[in-house]
Amino acid sequence: NEDLKKSNEELTDRVKVAEQEITVMREELESRLTAKRSVNKVGSNEHPSLKKVIHPLFADFCGIDRTLERGERALALGHIKPLGDERAFTLNEDGEREWHPDWKKSVDASINAKFLKEIADAVWTNEKVRSGTRGDIDDNDYHPAIILECAKSYFRNIHKQVMERNDPDKLAKAEEQLITGRRRARRQGVCKSRRKAAIEYAAQTGHVEAVAMIDSDFCTDPVSYDEEALSDGLRERRNKVGMGKEVNMGLGYKWRSTDYVALLRHLTLRAAGLAPINGDSNKDSDSQPSAKKRRTTKQKHIKRTFDVPPSMLLNKDPKSYKKVPTIPFVHMVDPEWLKVHPEVKTLEGGEWLVGFHARVKPRELLKEDVKYLDELKEWKAK
Repeated sequence: NEDLKKSNEELTDRVKVAEQEITVMREELESRLTAKRSVNKVGSNEHPSLKKVIHPLFADFCGIDRTLERGERALALGHIKPLGDERAFTLNEDGEREWHPDWKKSVDASINAKFLKEIADAVWTNEKVRSGTRGDIDDNDYHPAIILECAKSYFRNIHKQVMERNDPDKLAKAEEQLITGRRRARRQGVCKSRRKAAIEYAAQTGHVEAVAMIDSDFCTDPVSYDEEALSDGLRERRNKVGMGKEVNMGLGYKWRSTDYVALLRHLTLRAAGLAPINGDSNKDSDSQPSAKKRRTTKQKHIKRTFDVPPSMLLNKDPKSYKKVPTIPFVHMVDPEWLKVHPEVKTLEGGEWLVGFHARVKPRELLKEDVKYLDELKEWKAK
């Protein structure tokens, strides 16, 4: 009986030890699975506390000012060239390493792997010495595998930028997307104010189609330019309207009728609160001013673009990129242009727009717009 009792006790102890070992193994396995899931999310901005630490370290390790704006810092990093031999770094005057990664190669290339390991080790060590303080990195992010994968993710971003700059097609596409995005943002800002003015205009005149005529893809395109490459003719044109180098060129479209362009310019002035709004063009210009004297402040609307000559207008269809595309009313489109492009779809309505340019008064437009509209009308009549 004593032997049996002793055997049972030994078996019970072994079971307890086995259960403890299983528990430890489960915890370790769960920890690894959690870390793996987190690593897989690195590319999804799931570790912002790590990114804030890693990105400036890239600059420090490559001898670049970490105080540069984020985009400028990434651009400066991309201009760091590999040393051309097996060396991964040089020593500066202070004896500190300045790394030279090869951005055109993968993260697993020998030099790049060394660089990324140094980055990851520095992140780990710097945070560890802050153990007595709060630290900069979230506890869930403080894992060697996550740190290294975050560093690789940033490296890949710079690699992509460098490769685009070295591929003419990709560079052109990236620049086109950037420029298009900026232009669209500017047009959307103009459209937002015009749409508000159009709602007010429609309420006062009953011309409800005015609101539906506003679309950012139908607006004049604000185009930046190289001052040195600007022709003498365009420079003189800009100077005549009293504008400086900081303004953009305004590129319109051949398809737009003079009446439609006049409406857009009128709405711009309305949006700025500088156009007569009581009865629109029918207001009596001979009405007597109030006898009561008051101090007035003269407002001035400042144009941000100067119009190119009508001969430079873009010859493209009135295409709207909205989810539900805007179809222009027939009178928004120049009749002569429409004869040449009968396939372009238009809507009936908005007859009131015909002759708008002739009806609108000079005081309901900017003086620069008055001159341009006359020039546009004359050019279209040729």
